[in-house]
Amino acid sequence: VSGVAVMSPPVAHRADYRIPDQSVASDQLVDQIVCGGAMDLYSQIESNSIPLIITSPAYYGCRQYGGGRNELGREWDPMSYVENLIQHTLEWKRILAADGNLYLNLGDVYFGTKGFSRNTGLHKRKTDHHYEKHDKVRSEGCYTQYKQLLQLPSQVSIRMASLGWILRNEITWTKPNANPSFSPDRRLPVHEKIFHFVKSDTNFFDFQTAKRLYSHRDHTMHGPEPFKKHQASFPETLVAPYVLTSSRIGDIVFDPFMGSGTVAVVAKRCKRHWIGFELVKENCQDARERVENTKVEPYSDEEIIQKNGIRNCQEAARRSRKRQRLARNAAMDSTKPNQSSCRQY
Repeated sequence: VSGVAVMSPPVAHRADYRIPDQSVASDQLVDQIVCGGAMDLYSQIESNSIPLIITSPAYYGCRQYGGGRNELGREWDPMSYVENLIQHTLEWKRILAADGNLYLNLGDVYFGTKGFSRNTGLHKRKTDHHYEKHDKVRSEGCYTQYKQLLQLPSQVSIRMASLGWILRNEITWTKPNANPSFSPDRRLPVHEKIFHFVKSDTNFFDFQTAKRLYSHRDHTMHGPEPFKKHQASFPETLVAPYVLTSSRIGDIVFDPFMGSGTVAVVAKRCKRHWIGFELVKENCQDARERVENTKVEPYSDEEIIQKNGIRNCQEAARRSRKRQRLARNAAMDSTKPNQSSCRQY
């Protein structure tokens, strides 16, 4: 594709581990973050060549990323967003290896609220400037009506299943310090979905590693980790278990919406290769510099487990149950008669 900027030369660690024979993606793309729109670049990737895709596309009606009114997420109608995203999933299904895995993170949105009710006051969000000029979708009184949670992640996953994808897990990502999306007549939304899709019944998955990292359940807990202008970039320790359990050393990890470069950083630290597409030139440069400054330094199990938060919650629950048990035993002991002080009459 003309006008595509490809980073060169390759990063220094590239020869440390070979690219597997089954990965036949263009060598010019491997270990690169390419600047351009994903739909214009997919054709450069061979079919059945990518073992692992991890990505978080733009959410509907939220941030502006520099691609103008035609970029994903700026659609007039929410179902148009779903259909446009489905076009990307068709390409992902083509390029994903037969035993490959896809992790797709999507957030939901309430109809009619983005940029129209929280630009001032106590609950103003830092990202409001991204959508304050976004055209407001007109309500048709049913699906698109004020205060409606649009369920866009579920809409996408159902459409993907109808196209042959196999949904293996719907992972709940809880954000303990999520930005408030306040409304006095409902609960605060603090979770997003991460869908684990495959395209065959023989996908690669290392369950023992998942169990060791406390990543064997369909729940994870991480706070957002902002990077420069990216207020909602992936936490590295959120991505790391998916790389370590769903790919092998030397495999290629692909993110068509690279953003701040987190997926590439994690791939490098885990001794995997990467390919990334990113629409915004400034983000491309920031992500490239971030990856270049990253050392091939594997994550410790303890770092992943501690940042995940699930184990800590489980241990806290066990300690609580132990305290309750000891308290019950102490209460029972206090009600028993003192045998040594009893006299026989």
